[in-house]
Amino acid sequence: MVMTFHYGHLAQRVIETLIRENEIQRIVSLDLETKVLRPEDFLTGEPILATSLAYLEDEEIQTRVLVVNEEGPKSEEGLMSELDSFLIEMRPLVIVGYNNTGYDLPLLTLKVRHSSVPFWALKDTLSRSFPLDMMHVVRFEIASYDRTAPHILSLEKVLRHPRFAQLPLLNGKRLINVAGMDKGQAIYNLWKTDRKTFQKYSEADAKDVFTIFKHLFIDKALLTVGA
Repeated sequence: MVMTFHYGHLAQRVIETLIRENEIQRIVSLDLETKVLRPEDFLTGEPILATSLAYLEDEEIQTRVLVVNEEGPKSEEGLMSELDSFLIEMRPLVIVGYNNTGYDLPLLTLKVRHSSVPFWALKDTLSRSFPLDMMHVVRFEIASYDRTAPHILSLEKVLRHPRFAQLPLLNGKRLINVAGMDKGQAIYNLWKTDRKTFQKYSEADAKDVFTIFKHLFIDKALLTVGA
C-alpha cells in the first residue's frame, strides 16, 4: 500500500482549517525553561523557571514571558496559575514548540497531575489541543534544502541554518555562556544572576519557533486558502 498523505500534510490541513475559521490567533508557541543540573533530572518533576509564549495578534507576533521570582513550589504554582489564566483567555487549539512533545508538554502534564490545584484550562490545553512539534517538521525541511537524509537538530543549529537566514530570528542561544559548564547549569545560573537577560533568552525561543512555524505553515496556508 502506497501512503502519500503524511504528518506534514495533516498539520498543514489543521492550519488551513483555522485560517478558514478565522482562528489563527488560537495558535500558541510554548516553551519551558527548567532547573535541570544533571541529565537524570529530565522529566522527574524538575522545577519550572519560566514559561514563554508567542502568538499572533493583529497579524503581529506577540510574546509573554512568565518567570518565577524564587525557587519553591509556591512560586512555581503562581507561575502555573498565570499560565492557566492566559490559556483561559486564549483557548489554544494548536500548541507549537520545539521538542514540545518530548519534553515541555509531558512535564506540564506531570506537574498538573501532581498539583492540588485543578488548572482546568491547562488540562484542557494538554489533552485537547493539537501538538505541533517543529523539531520534526524542521528536520525534513532542512533535509530537503540540503538534499540530505533528515536528522534531529538542536534548535541552536536550526536558528543558524541558511534555510531560515531570511527570517527575523532573535537567536537567544547566544545570551548564555556554556563555557566550562553544562547547558542546564548555564541557564539556571542566568536565571539566578541576570533576570533581565534570562527573560530575553526565554522569550527568544518561543518567538523564534513561532516565526519559523509561521513561515512554513501560516504563510503557505494563506496562499492556499486565498485569505
